[in-house]
Amino acid sequence: MPTSAGKVIHTTAWDDEYPLEGRRGGGHRHRRHRRPAHPGTDKKVADLTVYQRTPIWVVPKIDVRFGERAKRLFARIPLTQRAIRWLTDSIYEVMINTGVIHHRHFRRLNIAAADLSKMHRFASIRDKELRRRLTPDYDFGCKRPTFSNGYYRAFTSRMCICRTDGIERIEADGIVNADGSKTVIDTLILATGFDLWDANFPAIEVIGREGATSESGGATPDSRLTRV
Repeated sequence: MPTSAGKVIHTTAWDDEYPLEGRRGGGHRHRRHRRPAHPGTDKKVADLTVYQRTPIWVVPKIDVRFGERAKRLFARIPLTQRAIRWLTDSIYEVMINTGVIHHRHFRRLNIAAADLSKMHRFASIRDKELRRRLTPDYDFGCKRPTFSNGYYRAFTSRMCICRTDGIERIEADGIVNADGSKTVIDTLILATGFDLWDANFPAIEVIGREGATSESGGATPDSRLTRV
């Protein structure tokens, strides 16, 4: 457990009231966590050191801003908003089915996605060494990728440092790196993942026909929360 005497924040329990301006932050990103820290952190702190365990694949994000006219249309005709939601959900469903479930039949699509990520990384990062640190050594799709237009650019900021050599220990006023050097911080940001499966699945008990459950143990009428 961290022994930092400063502020400790986890990205799943972000403290919006805590002022980051002028802080010296250190963040540890687990390989399963998509982002190194809360969006915009790199623009607020005086300096930020990101301790990366495993690089991730990052592709550009199509981020369309809806104007006031579109918002008025959504409010007047809600079906238009639902139609756009259906379209974006359908596109995402197709991507998941082809890239994950049926990846063996659509291998070229994963290769194309990897090429897109490489171009995105090359266009965002000119430093060859930094680009090498942020380049995954596994195929696209082996671990969860992410969509972002600012992820790579955050690392090119003069206030952001990416370390990949590991952490020896955490002390009251900073982080002792694997090479023996020390990074002085006053704010420790943890993006180390969380217990998703055991805590959230199943969120409710699902009862099938004739009282069948996932454990095939039947069920009492009082426990039948959902019937399928």
